[in-house]
Formats: sequence, structure tokens, C-alpha cells
Amino acid sequence: MPKKYALPLLIVILLISAWQAGNIRSLKFDYNFENFLPVGDEDLSYYRYFRENFESDNDYLLVGITSDHSVTDPDFINKLNGLTKRLNNLAAVNSVVSPTRQGERRVLADGNVISLPWLNEGGAGDSLRIMNNRPLTWPVIDDDLKRISLLVNLEPVSEKKASDLIVDSVYQAIYSAGFKGERVAVAGKARAQKHYVNLMQEELPTLLGLSVLVVLALLYMFYRSLWWTSLPLATVGLTVLWAIGFMAVAGIPVDIMMVALPSIIFVVATSDVIHLLTRYLEELRRGLSAIMAMKLAFREVGLATFLTSITTAAGFFTLLTASIRPIRSFGVVVGTGVFLAFVITFTFLPALLTLLPKPSITKVMRSGEKWEHLLHRLLDWSLSHRKVVIAGSLLITIISVFGASKVETDSFLISDLPETDPLMADFQYIDRYFGGSRSLEITMTLPDTADAYELGTLRAMEAFQRDIAEGPIRVVASPLLLAYATNQALSGGDPEAFRLPQGDREISRFRRYIRRSRRYVKFPIEADSGRVYRISARIADIGSKKTLAELDRLQTAAEGSIYAGILSPRFTGTSLLIDQNNETLTRNMFVGLGLAMILVGIIASLLYKSPKMALIALIPNLLPILMTAAVMGFSGITLRLSTSVIFTIAFGIAVDDTLHFLSKLRLMEKRGIDRNKALHITFRLTGKAIVVTTLLLSAGFMTFLFSRFGAIYYMGLLVSVTLVSALVVDLLLLPVILSYFKPDQPSTT
Repeated sequence: MPKKYALPLLIVILLISAWQAGNIRSLKFDYNFENFLPVGDEDLSYYRYFRENFESDNDYLLVGITSDHSVTDPDFINKLNGLTKRLNNLAAVNSVVSPTRQGERRVLADGNVISLPWLNEGGAGDSLRIMNNRPLTWPVIDDDLKRISLLVNLEPVSEKKASDLIVDSVYQAIYSAGFKGERVAVAGKARAQKHYVNLMQEELPTLLGLSVLVVLALLYMFYRSLWWTSLPLATVGLTVLWAIGFMAVAGIPVDIMMVALPSIIFVVATSDVIHLLTRYLEELRRGLSAIMAMKLAFREVGLATFLTSITTAAGFFTLLTASIRPIRSFGVVVGTGVFLAFVITFTFLPALLTLLPKPSITKVMRSGEKWEHLLHRLLDWSLSHRKVVIAGSLLITIISVFGASKVETDSFLISDLPETDPLMADFQYIDRYFGGSRSLEITMTLPDTADAYELGTLRAMEAFQRDIAEGPIRVVASPLLLAYATNQALSGGDPEAFRLPQGDREISRFRRYIRRSRRYVKFPIEADSGRVYRISARIADIGSKKTLAELDRLQTAAEGSIYAGILSPRFTGTSLLIDQNNETLTRNMFVGLGLAMILVGIIASLLYKSPKMALIALIPNLLPILMTAAVMGFSGITLRLSTSVIFTIAFGIAVDDTLHFLSKLRLMEKRGIDRNKALHITFRLTGKAIVVTTLLLSAGFMTFLFSRFGAIYYMGLLVSVTLVSALVVDLLLLPVILSYFKPDQPSTT
């Protein structure tokens, strides 16, 4: 680069960097569960219909409290009553379902209704009332009368600040009511969002700092010079700054996927710098001037790096095939960051090296000679043991295919946190004692001529709920439970009357009461002019695989049962949509992986003007993907949102080394050098850069193992496994394949 262009270019780059640094102040953190719902999905459209006609199934908090003695202890009841009042007085709270407010109902002869809370004055009377009404009391009081749960229905909020304020207010109410020594668990969307965002704010600088330290240490180990270590860091640092600035300008918030973004950009961008810098140093070793060394390095490495930037970015851009907005945003931002890395590497670094005096390379020279010796021996071994390499590769392929076949698709709502995390403990508490932390909504559409409270319809609902009771789903509210409770209330609270009315007298009384009630009160389980009814249920976080299997069982039962012609059940809810989308996302990711492979094949074919080079480029990179899938299969790591994206990402990064190798080999053969000698020269010139960049990338991704998020942890682990596997394959198998497949010699003109 001419010196007259170098300084103006540096000034422009620094001015853009200053502008991007200013933009970062507007960056926001976000973790809204509903962002992970599928975009443009028919099930999502139905869920929105449900919310418009009933209510949101996700705007609530479940508060579980363990009593030191018994929930019927008068002191405990007094504190619980005070907490219920405090929660009801919060501006963002719509209602509170509490055992000190809800209870046994009785209809008197004059039609008036009296209600006695489940927890009233305490003692044996409350205990007897609770146990006589277990079908109604179990969602709020556990079997051994040691724990209670409150359902706090919230106003819908979308802003993080407002959501955090709600959670803080609920905790303040809990402490103010005197619950300080008891075990208190709080679960729900708002609580999870606050916890996740706090963790993200902690982990983002931590992971980036670890990546910087690891890369810094490895760069110094390879180059033995603080100077040659600082140059890549400065270049990569600008890339990270521009990528984060791009997020801020585009209005893309930091979510759980974006936590790893700075580290990924930092590590991937380092690869570009290493390839250019290593080639530049090689030319300096040959005695060329700094200007000529940079020109030659720019010419020989530039095209290959541009092509690898395309393939790496394509790996991320194919995430646009996902139906989840955060996954799409992640792909766009990282893919853009990859291109920014190429631009900054081939502008900022050459301009800087042009203006600086020619560096001393004594230590680098000695290090380079050692690398050449090791790489020469490795290539000679692989070429002289071709059959061993091929046989070993086939054996590993067979084992990998078997391991990959064991991979299962499954996800959990709070799976991204360790077992010791307090949020995980709170959700597990609700799962264990109160039927589940996840809501599940079931709608039933009736024929135009049917009525939900006719005995024929209620008996169909009864059969349906018997089918539900055989599995892990626990019904909290439904027309059937309302009918049971109404019949019991009309029978003076008799526990034996918690059933459908029987006999002409009971049936007549039940119909009159329901008809009168529906004139004055709109039942919250009824919508669409009495044609659609709602069953609200809970289920523990048992995983998407078991949940979807259970719903399939119920759907099959509904289609072949006595209520098939009366009820048309349909399942919906936020948690269910996330489970269903996990299945879809996995398919989308393999579509994205296929697109990335096609692109790599096209690039390799155009680069060599030989279609079979596409196959040669793909084989060394498909095997590492298979090996990674085998690791998942043998270790029980399931395919889910956090792991299904890894294959596309890893393939886009891993294929870089193959393309660098093929690009250099093509240059050698264009000069008329025969294949065997060209392999040795290519191995010597690109081998060190390939090893260094792979080790840097792997070490950088391995820092993700310190993350408390499962998504980040497994991304670091599995991408590192893929990259190391790809390095081994590139160093051993790729030269052997190239020695067998010899395309037409490129023209030297």
C-alpha cells in the first residue's frame, strides 16, 4: 500500500471507530421468552387468537413458600394474608390467587353464596376443609400441608425495566410480610427474564476478557514478540468494536445468543489476521522489503481469505432460515462481523505496517524453521502411510455415523442454567410440589348446537380429562371443574358432591344456577360466544420430547374416543410453542448446513475449475461434523436451540483452512509445479497458519466453558471439537486425498 494512502485510511478507520464507540452506549440487553416463538407460524397465529379471547398464559409469577411447621399455623396464615394484601396493592398486579382468599363455596337456599378460605383461622378446621377438597386445593397447597403457592397475575409488560420493577416489588412484598427464614421460590417469565439479563451483563465482559487473555497468550507463544502480539489484538479489537456498534445502530439487543458475539468475532477475526501476518513474515524472512512483503502477502492470501470470509459468513447467514428472531439476528450480526473482520484486516493492518519501520524477525525466523521441520515430517508420514490414513478415516466415519444416530432432539425451558443456579432451583421447587412451572392451554371448540354445560358435553369433557389425568399434565381450571365445584356448592359443600349432577333434581338445580350465573358473570374459561372453552393446566419442565409425546397421545385419544364428535381439543401456550419450534429449528439448521455446503462446493469448483474439487473440499469438513455429532450422541447432548446451530457455525469456520490450503495449492500448480512438490510447498507455507488459527479459534471457543449458560457452554465445547477434528483431517487426510485426485493441470498462462 503506498504511504500516501496509508495515513488517510488510518484516520478514516479511527474516526469510524470513535463513532461506533459512541453508538455502543445505546446497546440494550433483552431476554424475552416470547422472542423465541416461531415467526410466521400457524400455531403462533392460533396462540395470538387465544390471547385475544382469553388472556396471556405467560404473564404471571408463581410464589411457593415452605412453612416451618404447617400451613395451618395461625402465625403463618397471618403473614400469608398480609403478603396477599401487599401483592394485590401492587400497580402491576391484576389479581392474586391465594389460599387466604379462595376457598370452599356454598350456595344457600335463598341463592346467596358464602365462601370460606382454605386457610382461615388455622388449626384442625382448616386442615379438614383442605383435605376434603383436594381436587380444588392441590394447586395452592401441597399434600403434606407444608407448602403453599400463590398465583400472581400480572399486567402484560414488554420493557425490561418495568418487568424488573415488578419482580423487585414482589420480593419486597415477600420480605415485608415477614417471610425471611422460610424457603421462598419465585418462578415465571418476569423472574426468568430478570435473572437471565443479569447473568448476560455479567458474562459478556467476562467471556470477552477470557478470550482476549487466551488469544494474547497463544499469540505471544507463537510469535515470541509483544509487538507481533499487539498488532493482531489492535486489528481484532477494532472489528469487535465495529460489530457491536453495528448491533447498536441496527437496534438489535443483546440476548442469550449475543452474549458470545464479541468473543466469537474476536476469535474468528484473529484467523484473518494470522493468515495475513504469517505470510507477511514468511516474505520478510526471504529478505523482501516490508512494502514488497505486504504486497505479496496481500496478493496470495487476500483471495483465499475473502473466500473463507464468504464461507464463514455464509455459515452464520444461513441461520436466517430459522423461524426464531434472536437466531436470525445472531446470524446477521456475526456474519456481518466476519465481513468487517476481512475489511479491517486488509485495510487497517497493511496501512499500519506500511507506516511503521521494518520489524526485526529474528525470533520469528527461528520459530518458522522449527515449524517447517515438523510440518515436513508430518506430510511425509501421511503420504507414506496413505492406506493407514484412509482406513483410519473410514473407521472413524463408521463410528461417528453410529454415534450421530444416537443424537436425540429434546429441550427444557430452563435448560441453559446449571443445577445449582437459584432460578433453576425455584422452577424445580414449583415443578415438584405444585404440578409444574410451565403453563399449558387446551382449547375445546364445540359444535354450534352444543352447550358446554349440558350434561352430554360435560360427560365428554370428563372423559377427556380422565385421559389427561393419566399423564403428567395437571388441570388447574376447566368447565368440568367449574361444574364439579358448582354442584358441590349447591349440595352444601358436601365433598361427595364434587362430581357432575345426578338425578332430575340435581340436574334441574344445576342448570338453573348456571343459566342465572352466565347472565351476570362472564366465565374466564369461555370465549367466542360460548363456542370455545379453555382448560388451563400445568406441566413440569420434563423436556420437549416427553411433552410433545404426551400431547400426541392425547390427540390420538381425542380422535378415537366418545368425545371425538363433541370436542375439538387444541393445545397452545408459550411453552408449547417453544417446544414445537425446537423441532422445526433443528430441521432449519440442517437446511442451513446444506446451503453452506453447496456454497463451499461452488467456491471450490470455481477456484479449481474442476467439479470434483467440490467433493475434495467437502470431505475433510463433513467428517469433523460427523465426529461432533458422535460426541453429542455418545455423551447424551441433545439437539435443541442451543446446539442445533452449532453445526452450521462450525462448518462455516472449519472449512476456512481447507480453502486456504486449496487456494495456495492452486497457485503452486499454476506455476507449473507438479502435485507432489506443490503439496510440500503448500504444506510448508500454509501449515503453520492453519495450525495457529485452529488452536487460537479452539482456545477462544473453549473459554465459553466458563459460561453458566448451556447455550454458550455447548457452543464452545462442540465448535472446539469440530475445529480440532478439522485440523487433524486437513493435516492428515486432505493431502492424501489430493495425492489421489489430480485434476487437469492449470494453465500457466
